[in-house]
Amino acid sequence: MANHPDSEFTVNTRPSFTPLLRAGVLACVALPALALANGAAPVPEIAIIGGVDATAGEFSSIVALVSADDSGSASAWLRQFCGASIVGERWVMTAAHCMFDGNGDPTNAASIRVVEGSLTLQEDTLEEHVVTNIFVHPQYDNNSLNIMHDIALLEMANPLQGTQVELFAGDAESLTGTTGIIAGWGATVVTSDGGYQFDDTLQRAAVPVVSRDACNAPESYNGLIQEGQLCAGFEQGGVDSCVGDSGGPMYVVNGNSLQQIGVTSFGIGCAEPDFYGVYTSVSDYLDWVDTYRSATGPVTIGPDDTSGRNDDDESDQMVVDAGGSAETDPVIDVGSGGSAGAFGPFGLLALCAVGVATRRTRCA
Repeated sequence: MANHPDSEFTVNTRPSFTPLLRAGVLACVALPALALANGAAPVPEIAIIGGVDATAGEFSSIVALVSADDSGSASAWLRQFCGASIVGERWVMTAAHCMFDGNGDPTNAASIRVVEGSLTLQEDTLEEHVVTNIFVHPQYDNNSLNIMHDIALLEMANPLQGTQVELFAGDAESLTGTTGIIAGWGATVVTSDGGYQFDDTLQRAAVPVVSRDACNAPESYNGLIQEGQLCAGFEQGGVDSCVGDSGGPMYVVNGNSLQQIGVTSFGIGCAEPDFYGVYTSVSDYLDWVDTYRSATGPVTIGPDDTSGRNDDDESDQMVVDAGGSAETDPVIDVGSGGSAGAFGPFGLLALCAVGVATRRTRCA
């Protein structure tokens, strides 16, 4: 998450705790090559500009996803790997790619905890909620280079106490030019060697929502961005979400209410010129979300049910379609965005960069 260079805060480097904790950073020459091909010079020690500390109660619907640690030996801040938002009494919404570990394997529900109501994740009295089920959108393909349908739902064992966020139901393109608000515990500094440093306080920043046409310009994502995705940021860069912010919300103020319009998904680099942050457009997935959060009781997954992953499941990815019926081996149509031709002169280099530059992992 962006942070102003003049803010008084302590920058920390998070050590690895489990494979879930940004251990999936991939070695790839694509990002530097793409940046240089696009006229961007490497910057030694990039401080991401524009974010400030959030205040208590400002975002009561945001939660942190942390790796389970029954031993209690590591703080939630050390174990945090993605963000999410409360969308129902027992439901949180996040990015689908957050539900896969650094090796690309599906994450077991028992390995995740949800923390709400904390700014720093450092308190000794934090309550960590148990996750019982994981539902990844059926058309999400974690092996695809085109990051579409990047949305997932987590069912809690017990009700959450935080505020359920209001989800935007209109056309995301109509919000072009509107100020979006992003928040998360992600990286505030990208170091010259491709590493990350993290503040210990929830950060927030304001970024303008950008039209799909602008995001698909030749100097930007060159046709990759499709319906179901939206972009936000500044052409000159400088303010952006980053590694660790994946799955977290992007809001807009609509009248007197704060509405979530996006789920943090991916980007080429962090706060790079011409490369906006890309978010899953919430309004395009409302029917799918409502299929689950409208349930009056816990969603049960039997041993032969392939509708999701529960805390006992060690199997491969399981999915549910928008109608709620069980489905396996979903087919994803990646369209023109999934081919090398969609990236013009950048070709396979750009495919590599976009394919792994989620806001949980990044080309290095």
